[in-house]
Amino acid sequence: MIKSLLVVVVCISGFAKAQIPVINQQIVAYCKSNEGKKIDRGECWDLAAFALNEVNANWSPPYNYGVKYNFQKDSIFAGDIIQFENVEFKGENYSMTMPHHTAIVLGVLADKKCVIAHQNFAGKRNVQFTEVNFGDFKKGKLQFYRPISK
Repeated sequence: MIKSLLVVVVCISGFAKAQIPVINQQIVAYCKSNEGKKIDRGECWDLAAFALNEVNANWSPPYNYGVKYNFQKDSIFAGDIIQFENVEFKGENYSMTMPHHTAIVLGVLADKKCVIAHQNFAGKRNVQFTEVNFGDFKKGKLQFYRPISK
């Protein structure tokens, strides 16, 4: 289902794709090429670190992934990195918590509704894709980063 959603997003948002920085596009390609694989130790942070290193991004460990921005005011782009700290989401038919987690935006489906790439989630240490509605954010701290080239 996620793969078909991504195809629809790419088809519908052809115009928006031109606005996505090249480095972000490269990060998305890295994530897609590693779906189902375990990156390094399988920690969530490993996926972001290896993706950023692969595209020669300017970043510094542990969690400075680029330029910080406010997801509630600014546009979210595929390829952006997210740091979750004690986050809780509550929607109409679901709730989800992320105490300490790192993920990459794989695609934007609609305003604040995204598919994220991450690992070490729900007991799985491989790269997986999950739909998240950031409009359902209830508490905690979400920090979004826009990757930058060296």
